[in-house]
Amino acid sequence: MLALFVVGTVAGCASLPEHVLQYGDDANPVELVETPFFPQERYQCGPAALMTVLTQSGVETTLDSLIERVYLAGRQGSLQTELVAAIRASSRIPYRIDASLSAIVGELRAGRPVLVLQNLGVSWMPRWHYAVVVGVDPGTDTVILRSGTERRRVTRTKTFVRTWRRGEYWALVAVRPGELPADPNADRYFRAIAAMESTGRLAEAWSGWRAALDQWPDAPIALFGMANVEFALDNLGTAENLYRQLLELNPNDVSARNNLAHVLAGQAKNSEAIAQILLALEIVQDDPAMRMELEDSLAEIRHNALPRND
Repeated sequence: MLALFVVGTVAGCASLPEHVLQYGDDANPVELVETPFFPQERYQCGPAALMTVLTQSGVETTLDSLIERVYLAGRQGSLQTELVAAIRASSRIPYRIDASLSAIVGELRAGRPVLVLQNLGVSWMPRWHYAVVVGVDPGTDTVILRSGTERRRVTRTKTFVRTWRRGEYWALVAVRPGELPADPNADRYFRAIAAMESTGRLAEAWSGWRAALDQWPDAPIALFGMANVEFALDNLGTAENLYRQLLELNPNDVSARNNLAHVLAGQAKNSEAIAQILLALEIVQDDPAMRMELEDSLAEIRHNALPRND
């Protein structure tokens, strides 16, 4: 046991990546002093930390409801997937930030506390713990946390980063729909919005895609996502324009052409819809699976276009 302890201790003292330790260009301290605090019961750091970031984001909820949603009694804790799902269910976008102190500082300066996963033990005997970063002081080289039963836990930066590294630098912010993270990664943000859309939260997804298009006006994924939401909301004219804009950027985007055909059919523009499907079929001559999907679309559009005797 002593040998194992020595090995674990030495591993914990391994040098930390320099880029993770950088605070960014602004050396001034930042602390979200008004961030609420919810002392945890035993093993319930997940719901308490989640309650902290959601309340700070303006979500009205209760600790009991979050415990019911994310606390797994059998595991005596909460999994990241449950926390992410609970943030989405609260009409906020869960966004995983970069693995660096500068990313944390950026979110704090934007007014968003950061939910982090720490391992307060060692690799061979982990003690998982969720906490919320509410402040960073480069001058004193410290990080300030809402953690466990401590409203304001001040920790040496390198100590915090070591425990955070053992949790694979997992860190989330709860972003209001229509806002962007402090330093957004386009692909990561797009995935976050698409996941929100997949849960049926179309209003939140619409706001997310709108913010994405304001930031990246010609991003095909953002255009496609926005068009799909407009389609789902039955805003067919707007969806048509977005699909056409996407096809101007990439005429061979068969998925966009297929969806455009359905939007046209929904506006009783059946001949135009059929023409789009036929054009798409020419593009995917060597893709049997896609051809089958397009042929199904063609059959559906032609069937719906047939006159009926009521």
